[in-house]
Amino acid sequence: YLMACYNTPHSIPMNKVLRDGHNFFSLVPGVGFIIRSVRNYFLGKDKSWKWKVRDLVGLFSRVQGSLADGVELRITNNGTFVKALDGFQYTFDTEGRQIPETIMKGGDSLDKSEVEYALERLPMDGVVVDAGAGVGEYAMHLSAKGMVHSFEPMETQYELLRSNIKRNNLAHRIRANRYALWNESGRFGITHLNVEDNRLVKAEDKRSVETIHALRLDEYFKEKEIYKVDLVKADIQGAEFQMIMGLGKYMESHPALLLEIVPRCIKRFGYEYSELFEYLIGLGYGYVGFYEDGTVHKEHYDEMIKHS
Repeated sequence: YLMACYNTPHSIPMNKVLRDGHNFFSLVPGVGFIIRSVRNYFLGKDKSWKWKVRDLVGLFSRVQGSLADGVELRITNNGTFVKALDGFQYTFDTEGRQIPETIMKGGDSLDKSEVEYALERLPMDGVVVDAGAGVGEYAMHLSAKGMVHSFEPMETQYELLRSNIKRNNLAHRIRANRYALWNESGRFGITHLNVEDNRLVKAEDKRSVETIHALRLDEYFKEKEIYKVDLVKADIQGAEFQMIMGLGKYMESHPALLLEIVPRCIKRFGYEYSELFEYLIGLGYGYVGFYEDGTVHKEHYDEMIKHS
């Protein structure tokens, strides 16, 4: 059985450049992009001028580098639109803070080694859980073989996820759900420390920016009369163990697991990463590590954690 652990590619603050392409404005990197962005963004009417100016100032302050050749990028009133080299189209947050480094540097929306490894272990039309779906990068790729059940609790991210599913004509392969995943159903709060670090907290916690609902995956799949899960991808800031416990009997079929493991995040929930690994070892899982240089390693989990 496979448990693949990975390090999420760091998002680059707004695309590190923004070259316009083959016209006059390409002589001054970013000028054409900025002119088009300002024009398109201010056509929208859902925000005041004050907030539009604030967003654009934040965006352009992040322009610092170059975008991979062939990637289409533009600012709209709804967010930052990107068409990656792998063909998928996304809208990210307004200031482009979510755009993955894989798009910025190589043009693809995800690390190819992770995607290929997961797809090799996914049967055609297999059932996939995408926990912490964000705007849908993993869901888009895994839908090539799987029927994907995506879970994203934050309202803004969830709406972008829905929009991206529709934009890529994948509503028949991806189901978007606005829930967090836990070992019991209930009401929680969620923080928004930055675009890559949203944490579950008690509903009454003062750090919470919105109230969300959590559920157990076994209850979710039982209601939908689905009796086997083939692959679980999770990037949920330390709540992986609770999510796995919420799978209940579905873990008996040993779905492949693609997990982001960050020890300091796991500690927030009162346990050590070793407890999660030892639990999975007891179920017969082995480990594979994915690293930012694109390499894949089979190794003991203590060695893998050194790279986390």
